[in-house]
Amino acid sequence: MILLAGASGTIGRRLAMELKIRRARLRALTRDPARARDLIGPAEFAAGDLAVPETLPAAFRGVEAAFLASALHPDLPERETAFLRAAAAAGVKRVVLVSVLGAAADAPFSAGRWHFEAEEELRRLGLPHAVLRPAPLHQGLLDSAATIRGGAYAAALGETAVPWVDARDAAAAAAAALCGELEDGIYELAGPAPLTGAEVAAVFSRVLERPVSYAPVSEEASRRALIAAGLPEWLVAARLEQGAFLRSGRAAAGPGGVRRACGREPLTLESFVRERASAFR
Repeated sequence: MILLAGASGTIGRRLAMELKIRRARLRALTRDPARARDLIGPAEFAAGDLAVPETLPAAFRGVEAAFLASALHPDLPERETAFLRAAAAAGVKRVVLVSVLGAAADAPFSAGRWHFEAEEELRRLGLPHAVLRPAPLHQGLLDSAATIRGGAYAAALGETAVPWVDARDAAAAAAAALCGELEDGIYELAGPAPLTGAEVAAVFSRVLERPVSYAPVSEEASRRALIAAGLPEWLVAARLEQGAFLRSGRAAAGPGGVRRACGREPLTLESFVRERASAFR
């Protein structure tokens, strides 16, 4: 039995499909089984909440491997620590943790520091594990669908190239790790090559067969847009910090992690845009 925490997320939904193809038995840990069922289809569900540690032990009964991908939150280290400790107490044989590219104790962005705390707890517990550190996901570009439909890809990334990766690659890596096909360690997951904003826009232009230009956005304009969207202050700050990290060029990674984990080349941005073209037209 494989327990998935985060099965309804961008990577988790695709991981559930990968595991079903492999005919693996899976159980999804969720606060809302009905919603999770709508998102991932037939599966076993366990009601539980990372923020309520006492709900976790029951979900681990009979579990041999566990996957953890958490939504960003200031309490992320505590929530993930609670899950990892429950996994250790249950004798789970392998854990796959989704972190973030650039995670470190001194990362210049909150998400990198929060995820690294969970990585350190996993190491302290001595559980066999694989840590996946994906770059920004192709699927995140769906948030820009409205402006792309209007002919512009607007982003606060300056002229820096970003090593975008596909959530399908992260899911394939997680499935391989959960099924015992990967060695323990850290896997930095990035696409075939980093892309500047202008290069991202060019991919959209080519696939959609109409002009899409890159429109650089200032950090202050990005801040105003996030506030206008109703995001809480801590999340606005976290998004801006990560944007600054990406612009610094320090989020550098190559395709080697996907090659090692998946045994193939990473999926291209063009393949994602072709798959989801209707969302951008």
